[in-house]
Amino acid sequence: MKILLDSSGWIEYLTGGPLADRYATYLTSQHSIITPTIVLYEVYKKITQKSVI
Repeated sequence: MKILLDSSGWIEYLTGGPLADRYATYLTSQHSIITPTIVLYEVYKKITQKSVI
């Protein structure tokens, strides 16, 4: 089965958000993950963003 995982799914999973376990079920060897280039860019921008206090 092919799964398209968008930026919100990756960010939720990588940051350990409340829905991370739900996304983790799709990140198994039985699924083929499709991630568009723009999603990679969005995730990169989010995780490299500095928090402003």
